[in-house]
Amino acid sequence: MREMARAYAGNVARIDGACFSLHTPGGQVMEFALSDVRQVSWNPSVNSRECTVVTPSATYRFDTRSCPRPAAMARWIAQRSGQPLQLKR
Repeated sequence: MREMARAYAGNVARIDGACFSLHTPGGQVMEFALSDVRQVSWNPSVNSRECTVVTPSATYRFDTRSCPRPAAMARWIAQRSGQPLQLKR
Protein backbone atom coordinates (compact mmCIF):
# COMPACT_ATOMS: atom_id res chain seq x y z
CA MET A 1 0.00 0.00 0.00
CA ARG A 2 2.87 2.33 0.74
CA GLU A 3 4.34 1.74 -2.72
CA MET A 4 1.02 2.62 -4.35
CA ALA A 5 0.78 5.80 -2.29
CA ARG A 6 4.31 6.79 -3.29
CA ALA A 7 3.51 6.14 -6.95
CA TYR A 8 0.32 8.22 -6.78
CA ALA A 9 2.30 11.11 -5.28
CA GLY A 10 3.82 11.65 -8.74
CA ASN A 11 0.42 11.51 -10.42
CA VAL A 12 -0.89 14.81 -11.78
CA ALA A 13 -4.19 15.26 -13.63
CA ARG A 14 -5.14 18.66 -15.01
CA ILE A 15 -8.14 20.01 -16.85
CA ASP A 16 -7.42 23.61 -17.67
CA GLY A 17 -9.38 25.56 -20.23
CA ALA A 18 -9.52 23.38 -23.32
CA CYS A 19 -6.84 20.80 -22.49
CA PHE A 20 -6.57 17.64 -20.36
CA SER A 21 -3.25 16.22 -19.24
CA LEU A 22 -2.45 13.22 -17.06
CA HIS A 23 1.02 12.36 -15.81
CA THR A 24 0.88 8.72 -14.67
CA PRO A 25 2.98 7.11 -11.93
CA GLY A 26 4.74 5.12 -14.67
CA GLY A 27 6.00 8.31 -16.29
CA GLN A 28 3.59 8.39 -19.23
CA VAL A 29 1.95 11.65 -20.27
CA MET A 30 -1.50 11.74 -21.85
CA GLU A 31 -2.56 15.06 -23.34
CA PHE A 32 -5.48 15.95 -25.57
CA ALA A 33 -7.74 18.88 -26.34
CA LEU A 34 -11.23 18.57 -24.87
CA SER A 35 -12.70 19.77 -28.17
CA ASP A 36 -11.23 16.64 -29.85
CA VAL A 37 -13.07 14.20 -27.56
CA ARG A 38 -15.56 12.06 -29.50
CA GLN A 39 -16.53 9.55 -26.80
CA VAL A 40 -16.01 9.05 -23.06
CA SER A 41 -16.86 5.70 -21.50
CA TRP A 42 -16.49 4.27 -18.00
CA ASN A 43 -16.47 0.58 -17.09
CA PRO A 44 -17.23 0.34 -13.34
CA SER A 45 -16.83 -3.44 -13.03
CA VAL A 46 -14.51 -4.60 -10.27
CA ASN A 47 -12.14 -6.31 -12.70
CA SER A 48 -11.80 -3.32 -15.02
CA ARG A 49 -12.57 0.15 -13.61
CA GLU A 50 -11.31 1.69 -16.82
CA CYS A 51 -12.01 5.04 -18.45
CA THR A 52 -11.73 5.21 -22.24
CA VAL A 53 -11.49 8.49 -24.12
CA VAL A 54 -11.69 8.43 -27.92
CA THR A 55 -10.26 11.28 -30.01
CA PRO A 56 -9.68 11.41 -33.77
CA SER A 57 -5.97 10.76 -33.35
CA ALA A 58 -5.89 8.19 -30.50
CA THR A 59 -7.79 6.19 -27.90
CA TYR A 60 -6.72 6.78 -24.31
CA ARG A 61 -7.36 4.21 -21.58
CA PHE A 62 -6.61 4.66 -17.92
CA ASP A 63 -7.54 2.78 -14.79
CA THR A 64 -6.61 2.73 -11.10
CA ARG A 65 -3.01 1.81 -11.93
CA SER A 66 -2.49 5.08 -13.79
CA CYS A 67 -4.87 7.37 -11.91
CA PRO A 68 -6.23 7.15 -8.34
CA ARG A 69 -9.72 8.35 -9.34
CA PRO A 70 -10.53 7.25 -12.91
CA ALA A 71 -14.31 7.52 -12.33
CA ALA A 72 -14.00 11.18 -11.38
CA MET A 73 -11.70 11.81 -14.35
CA ALA A 74 -14.24 10.21 -16.69
CA ARG A 75 -17.05 12.41 -15.31
CA TRP A 76 -14.94 15.58 -15.52
CA ILE A 77 -13.75 14.89 -19.07
CA ALA A 78 -17.30 14.12 -20.23
CA GLN A 79 -18.68 17.23 -18.54
CA ARG A 80 -16.00 19.59 -19.86
CA SER A 81 -16.01 18.15 -23.38
CA GLY A 82 -19.80 18.23 -23.68
CA GLN A 83 -19.99 14.51 -24.46
CA PRO A 84 -22.28 12.08 -22.60
CA LEU A 85 -20.58 9.63 -20.25
CA GLN A 86 -21.29 6.11 -21.47
CA LEU A 87 -21.40 3.38 -18.84
CA LYS A 88 -20.23 -0.06 -19.96
CA ARG A 89 -21.41 -3.12 -18.09
